[in-house]
Amino acid sequence: MKQYIKFTVLALMAGLGLSSCLDDSRFDPEHISYPAELSLGTFKTEYTPGNYEYNAVITKSAAGDTILYVIRTGKPESRDSGLVQTLLISDAIAYDDSAGVYTATAEVSAYGDDAPATVYLAYQRDQQRLTAQIIASGKTNTMVFKPATEQTVVGMWQSEEDADAYFVCWLYPLDADGVGKGIALFDMDSDADDVIYTQNGNTVIVTAAEGSEHEGESVELYFNSEYQLVGKVGGQEVVLDPITSEAVVPEYTFDHPLIGDYTYCGAWFSGPDPDLRLVPVSIDDPEASVFQIEHWGADVTFRFAWNMVDNAITVPMQEVGETYTHEGVDYPVYVSDIPSWNSRYSYANYPCYYDANTATFHFNVIYFIELGYFDLGDETFEVTGDAPEEGAVRKRLFRTRAKGGKTVAPNLILKKKDAPLPRLF
Repeated sequence: MKQYIKFTVLALMAGLGLSSCLDDSRFDPEHISYPAELSLGTFKTEYTPGNYEYNAVITKSAAGDTILYVIRTGKPESRDSGLVQTLLISDAIAYDDSAGVYTATAEVSAYGDDAPATVYLAYQRDQQRLTAQIIASGKTNTMVFKPATEQTVVGMWQSEEDADAYFVCWLYPLDADGVGKGIALFDMDSDADDVIYTQNGNTVIVTAAEGSEHEGESVELYFNSEYQLVGKVGGQEVVLDPITSEAVVPEYTFDHPLIGDYTYCGAWFSGPDPDLRLVPVSIDDPEASVFQIEHWGADVTFRFAWNMVDNAITVPMQEVGETYTHEGVDYPVYVSDIPSWNSRYSYANYPCYYDANTATFHFNVIYFIELGYFDLGDETFEVTGDAPEEGAVRKRLFRTRAKGGKTVAPNLILKKKDAPLPRLF
C-alpha cells in the first residue's frame, strides 16, 4: 500500500509542477520529516479557479473513527452563488508519513449517483499548507488548502439514533443580517420543523421557528477541539456526523430546448461560450436522434447525432463559419468527431457521449481544412437549464480564436488525412 501511495504522490507532484524531498537534489531526505501520524484539522482553500471554494475537515465521527469531509461553496459571482454542498465523507483514509500524503476514498459523493470520489492531500514544504486533488466523475479538481480556525455549520448533520438524544438538521447559509434558516428533527417521532439559527464563532444556536411543533425549543451546537460538531440534546452532549449532500445535477429531458455553456478545446476556437441553445431536431428514433447547438463557433449551427440508448454521439463534418487562407486560397474550416474525419480511428478511443452525473456532453473533435488538420481535443457542453423563449434576448456572441486570437501557423495544417471527407447531414 505504501509503495502505491508513493507512486501516486510522485505522479501528483509531477502533474502539479511541484517538487518534493523525494526528487529534489537540493534537499536531503534525512533533513525533512513529515508528521508521524495523521493529524486532525480544518482547512480552507487559498485560491481556486472556477466557481467554488472548498473546506476540508479531518475529524472523528460519533463512532470514534477518523473521517475526512469536504464542503464546496459557490463563489458570490458564480451561477451557484450561495450553494453549499458536503461533497464527500470518507472513513477510508491512508497516510504515508514518508511523503506527507493523505489518500481518502468515498464510495458515494455529491458529484452524482454512483459517483465515488478520491482525495489526495500532500503537505507542502512549509508543512502547513496542503496541495489537494479531488477526483470524481472523470474530473480532477486541484487546489491548495491552508489551515483554518473557523468551521462552517452549513449542511446536513445527524446524531446517532438515540431516542433520548436525537437531532438532525439541515442548515442553509446565513443571510446578510447574520440569520440562517433550515429544517430539523428534534426527536425520532416528530416531523421536521422549520428552524432559524445564529452563529458566533464556532457556536451555533438553532431554534424551532414560530408555529412549528417545537416552537421556541433550541439546541446549542459548537465545534470542539477535535473539530467535531457537538450538540446539547436532551441534557446530553452528542456528536453530529456530516451527511453527504444529494447530487444537484437535475435529470434533464431532451424533448425541448435547453441552455448551456460550451467550452472549446483551443484547436480553432478557445475558451467558454455561455448560454447557447441546445435544440432537438429529430427525436422520433431514440437510437438516431439529431440535436443542434445554435450560435456555435462563428455563429453557426453545430449538429450531432445521439444514440440515446447506447449513449453514443457522432459529429459529422460541418463548417465552423470561418475560412483559412493558404497560399492565397481561402479554405473553409470544418469540424467533426475524429473517427468521422478518418476511419482509422475508433469511437472506443475517441468517444463522444453524455455524462448525466454532470449534465455535460463530451465531443472529441478535430478542426481541419481540405489540406489537413489543425488540432483536436475534447470539447464540452454543460446543460444549465431550460432555454428561455426563443428570441426573448438576443445572444451576445462571445468566443475567441485559438492561440490568443493569432493566426494558426501554416505548418500546423500540413498533416495530411488519408480518408474521404464524410457527408453532412
